[in-house]
Amino acid sequence: MFLVCLFVFIGYSSCCSSRSSDSIQSHNIMSSVSRTCGGYPHTLTNRKHYYNHTTNAVVVGCSQRTLRHVEKRVYRARSNAHHAPSWPSEKARQTAFGTTPVEQKNEQAVVKNGQVPSWLNGCFYRNGPGTFENGTEKGMLHLFDGYGMVVKIDIQGKENTASISNSFVKSNAYKEFKRNNKMEWREFGTPKPVDGLGERLGDVVRTILGSVGVGQGTTDNASVHVIPRGDGLWAMTETVDGTFWIDRDTLETKGTVEFQDDIDGTLTTAHPLVLDNGTLINLLSIPGMGFILFSCDETNTRKKIAYIPHKRPMSPSWIHDFPGNSEYVVIPEMPFYFNLASLMFGTKGTHLFLDWIPEDKTRLHVIEMATGAVHTVQADPFFVFHWANTYTSGNQLHLDATVYDTPDIVEHLLLDTIRNGSTELPKSYLRRLTLEKMAGGGFSLVPAKDGSSWHTLSDDETRDFGNFADFPTVSTKGTRHRYVWMSAAVRPTNVTNALVKFDTETSSSLYWHESGSLPGEPCFVPTPDSTGEDDGVILSMLTEASGESCLLILNARDMKEHCRISCNIPIPSGFHGSFISH
Repeated sequence: MFLVCLFVFIGYSSCCSSRSSDSIQSHNIMSSVSRTCGGYPHTLTNRKHYYNHTTNAVVVGCSQRTLRHVEKRVYRARSNAHHAPSWPSEKARQTAFGTTPVEQKNEQAVVKNGQVPSWLNGCFYRNGPGTFENGTEKGMLHLFDGYGMVVKIDIQGKENTASISNSFVKSNAYKEFKRNNKMEWREFGTPKPVDGLGERLGDVVRTILGSVGVGQGTTDNASVHVIPRGDGLWAMTETVDGTFWIDRDTLETKGTVEFQDDIDGTLTTAHPLVLDNGTLINLLSIPGMGFILFSCDETNTRKKIAYIPHKRPMSPSWIHDFPGNSEYVVIPEMPFYFNLASLMFGTKGTHLFLDWIPEDKTRLHVIEMATGAVHTVQADPFFVFHWANTYTSGNQLHLDATVYDTPDIVEHLLLDTIRNGSTELPKSYLRRLTLEKMAGGGFSLVPAKDGSSWHTLSDDETRDFGNFADFPTVSTKGTRHRYVWMSAAVRPTNVTNALVKFDTETSSSLYWHESGSLPGEPCFVPTPDSTGEDDGVILSMLTEASGESCLLILNARDMKEHCRISCNIPIPSGFHGSFISH
């Protein structure tokens, strides 16, 4: 699912609780508590909402002391259970980290557990791995390595019906695997199997040549994202070669995107910023040189906005996503670098083929979109997969992200780790980084009260998202927001297993969680005549505890379920998607 360049890199493609049996198990205890704490809320109120991670319930008006007492009682009641219900079930893990058996074409899907909102009419597209097979007995090694497959769910809310299609992206990487039953290029965490030194050296030479435009040196496995572009779709990964045109109706792969310019660069991101006028903003990372921020119009002509030299030219920083809006874009040069020796010879960096060097700290390159001027600010070392939003307030620039203290999550996502269900999910948090524009030009970091770079948004990060947050989304991209929807955790668990709506003004949360299941990235879809920031639905691909794959549709306001749409066949856990209204 990603890259592989050798000259200095390689790619990576790469990222209200149900009343299920375990919540019923705790219901007698919680019933007595509800008389004191205000019971189970069914609608939002102005009172503080507490999510109890042990009882899987949202409680209104309780003190933290009371909640801790309840948690201890329920924990003791559960201590004799064979396993914690919050862990994903074995059947769910088999589906989420397995293989899709067939491709479907407009097959009728079953709507269950309710009805589709009548106003919801359109297609939800999601990209992610369709198989982790690679011709070896063990298969792929990492969640980011599976061959890309786009899923399309055509929703007809007026008729309460839906249909589903799924098709592999016909990249060269996928076609070579299907033709020869073996990998032709390295994926993110899975090196290409080679037979002896001669084959390894030949692969090294091919990668070097590919990095200078001679042949294909890195994987083009487009498995990370799918976005609307023109009258089609782009399936994307983190190499330029891995950007493909996809037919919106048939999901047929139409070919690679051909850019109409002479800008060089092999590494990119699968998270472009798309402005209101349709202009696409993205970056290139050129090993041995630096970053290029560019704009791309509807004719696929790119124009350079700014250039920033790499801190370590022969070991560039890996960037999966970047923050920005129409005024400013920030390139976050985190101290997490490609390790050339690891990519060439299969040796291990601190994290797979990457090196974490926190003493370098993080360089934030703030780029003025109007002029291309670059201002660099130093911050604490951190790792971010995904940025939630970027907005200005007065002379301040605010960057919200789901942040990790270290990149340990990268190794945690090895398939052996997440399939066996024994290692706890690393911690991450929704936080804010604030930069202030100085009178003489440039920016400075506004530190938090404790002197660190990141400002906390929650006054209890265990309560509000289980000390795990990722895949954030807002409904007011580029402008000030109040709500953030994201993946979260009900612990103990080794994967994300909940969805949460977090209120940045009141520091409170509403959860959706179902025992044994694995929900995916939340996608916000506003109502046609939306009047509020949370007026809409959340779409999320869900692997149920039974192993069945569904599209979950939640009310974005109260996180209660509207319905589910069955996918008919097992669909592995994936990454990013888009909704296009009819």
